[in-house]
Amino acid sequence: VVSTQSTGDNCVANYAIVKGYCTFGAEDMPWERYLDLFMEGSVLFGSWFDHVTQGFNKAQQSSNTLFLRYEDMKANEAGTVQKIADFLNLPVTYTRAVEIAELTTFNKMKQDPTANFQWAQMLCNEGFDFIRRGVVGDYINYFTEEQIQRMKGRLEEISKLGVRVFDEFL
Repeated sequence: VVSTQSTGDNCVANYAIVKGYCTFGAEDMPWERYLDLFMEGSVLFGSWFDHVTQGFNKAQQSSNTLFLRYEDMKANEAGTVQKIADFLNLPVTYTRAVEIAELTTFNKMKQDPTANFQWAQMLCNEGFDFIRRGVVGDYINYFTEEQIQRMKGRLEEISKLGVRVFDEFL
């Protein structure tokens, strides 16, 4: 199962993580510098573009890979649980899918110490939340119009290679 998030929201979320963990020493890194590094693929865990392209290609080439987008999961939580269950060939009723969806909402996970990295607070800067906002489209609060156009240009380059997952994906 490969899951991803919109380019802009993923970039912002990773920026928050890099600034939040004191072990990275990047608490003073300006947004503009991080965006440059993100565009180059020179960030923690490597290139987001390569990761998503590879995951998408695997999903297209194999019936053994399910590709999910965070935005789609947020729009239909129970439907996504059912989709995963079907993919894994697990018998899950609609009622059970709704129950699972309710147990795994963003707000539930934010409160769950086993999911929210509360145990790692000693590695974090004061006030850092690993599970931050969960809002689709939050990138708009960080990106300038010029930065949005730059990101769209990079996504268009990748789309020309046949990877259509990036359509409407900023």
